[in-house]
Amino acid sequence: MEISELVNFGISVTDSEKYQNLLDMSELACAKFCDRETFSLSNYSFFADGASYDRLVLPITPVADLSLYFSKDRDFSIPIPTNKYRLDSVTGVITFYDREILTAKGRDIIKAEYTAGYEELPKDIQACIAMTFQYASKILSSSQIGITTRNLDGGTESIEQSLPPLVVKKMLTKYKKAN
Repeated sequence: MEISELVNFGISVTDSEKYQNLLDMSELACAKFCDRETFSLSNYSFFADGASYDRLVLPITPVADLSLYFSKDRDFSIPIPTNKYRLDSVTGVITFYDREILTAKGRDIIKAEYTAGYEELPKDIQACIAMTFQYASKILSSSQIGITTRNLDGGTESIEQSLPPLVVKKMLTKYKKAN
């Protein structure tokens, strides 16, 4: 995400370079909360044991491209034909139809090489990054780093210090990596 994509934050062109690092950090904080390195399209490799199951769940979604390999001797040079499995690209669930794969046992005998992530970030993720950016810049500009409470006219106010903030975490929960 670029600083110019944030709307109504009052950031001038001369300040944009100064704030780009904070925006990058905000995006990384949101991605890390979702157990990812990035939300952008990236390449991944994933190995799975054969355990007589008919499904496999890829840990990072959505899946844009997938090559699956099956080998009992760790020679992953021949891909599994696409008619022997079905991929739900949104959930990352692969359903196998091939009897040999369904009954195979062994360690790391299935290899998935795939591309997953977002070509264009969903609007709610963009909003979460913007809110995290806004929250972080407020903390930095108001000298509240490390302060968790303050007294106000007979009351005490709690100041959240985590990034992303709690409201953003609640919004991002649906994007957390599959376990």
